[in-house]
Amino acid sequence: MADLRTTTQLRGLALPATKGPGGFFESKQPLDVAWGDLLMALFTRRGSRVMRRDFGSVLAELLFDPTTDEQAEVVDHVVREAAADHCPHISIRGVEVSTIDRAMQVRIRFALRTDTADVQTREVLIPKVHIS
Repeated sequence: MADLRTTTQLRGLALPATKGPGGFFESKQPLDVAWGDLLMALFTRRGSRVMRRDFGSVLAELLFDPTTDEQAEVVDHVVREAAADHCPHISIRGVEVSTIDRAMQVRIRFALRTDTADVQTREVLIPKVHIS
């Protein structure tokens, strides 16, 4: 786990991988890397990583449940829990969940704990499908 007092710059790959002028592996901005870290923590099923069974969240299981108003509160809790457990460098400012047709839209406001003035809002549109 990174020590926030000694970490000066968050560097690395960012998800989703997009091709820029430097190719897919060009250096990204710290907020891009933090967003990638949060996506990885959210969309990895808990218990699926060898030697690190506690990593991930239960968001994948929620996507197969019927959409209800109470589900928004649960998704909010899952996002905040994943950030607190696996992304200590991210401060979650707000989570908004809405449903659009057969999809769930999750909008997350976040900032780096080392730079709380720069707050970004990003969203994920997750299609809800039922596999039979």
